[in-house]
Amino acid sequence: PGGASTGGRPGRLVRLNEKGCWTYRKVFERDPQPSEYDELIKAHKSPRQAVLVLKAKDLFEPLGYSVNMHPAQIKIDDNRFFEPDFILSRDGQTYYVELETGVKPERPSLSHKWENAATVGGNTICLVTSNNASMNAAVGNVVKWATERGKQIHILATNLDALENIAPGESPWLRNKDR
Repeated sequence: PGGASTGGRPGRLVRLNEKGCWTYRKVFERDPQPSEYDELIKAHKSPRQAVLVLKAKDLFEPLGYSVNMHPAQIKIDDNRFFEPDFILSRDGQTYYVELETGVKPERPSLSHKWENAATVGGNTICLVTSNNASMNAAVGNVVKWATERGKQIHILATNLDALENIAPGESPWLRNKDR
């Protein structure tokens, strides 16, 4: 296929309008489940990011990962919290993942995000992006942050385009390096 679509989940993303919800209640005698997309929109910065989280879930699960798309806020200290975009688990390992869209790749708030991600992840920062170019930019941003602060970190990074071609048993991480 020609790469990971970030425009939606054609054929699988269904949203009921008011009349559809009414019909569902009449036919099944219960309320319909909220759509994954609508729930993710509440938690993420943009519709694009919500779609990317759904796509990541669809690509990581066949590789044997459990995907938590609604992680709880993690308290670091009294005034500091970390909110990963999603959490992956497999073989007793937990990965707190930041999904970078490639939009505004060097915003000032990233410094706090990388600090929090490194703290919660035990000095490992996990990144997922939509494509190779945005992955390289995000990794570069993390390396720049770590270098400026003298931090020793481990970076795991991949992208949705590449995940489409990874077979079960293969590592999904295209970048697995120390800085």
